Amino acid sequence: MPRADWGFLGNTEWGFPNISEQKAIAAVLAALDDKIELLRKQNKTLENIAQTLFKRWFVDFEFPCLPSGYAFGAGKPNEMASVCTYKSVGGLPAPQSDKHFLYVLLCGDDSFYIGITDDLYRRWYEHKTGKGAKWTKQNEPIKVIHWEEFGNKRDAAAREQWLKTGFGRKWLKREYEAGRLRQAGKMTDSALGKIP
Repeated sequence: MPRADWGFLGNTEWGFPNISEQKAIAAVLAALDDKIELLRKQNKTLENIAQTLFKRWFVDFEFPCLPSGYAFGAGKPNEMASVCTYKSVGGLPAPQSDKHFLYVLLCGDDSFYIGITDDLYRRWYEHKTGKGAKWTKQNEPIKVIHWEEFGNKRDAAAREQWLKTGFGRKWLKREYEAGRLRQAGKMTDSALGKIP
């Protein structure tokens, strides 16, 4: 310090806290440093969670999509919401007391499972969690690729039986490959016009 007034500095008394006060101040500063580091780690964790959720919801379309006010009875609503995601069942109609649905699931081995139900969300949940049919327990269901709505169970069962025939399965495969099925999250009018 070439411009320092060494005489003044040398004659000035400096007051320092005693050693116990210095240790107390150091402890407070160390605690603050620890808290700052903890908050930085929490921020990093929250950023990672936010990025994961963003990717899952807006890139992979895997966000929960149960209909508003949907009640599954005694089941676990959070578990059901995590299974019933937009990518697998988005856009399916909510259950109605006077409706039955025929549905087709695409399974992991590229096979189809065909069934009927009065609640598409509940059936998807059962198939996906291994409580559904023997076939979907052995061949993991990927998504609902087709559904049709009927006013009664008898008509839905008749349609199910037709789709399980050789002709029905060929029709289903052809329409699926052409992308013309009434799917979860997607509906093409041309598909409805061609349903036998």
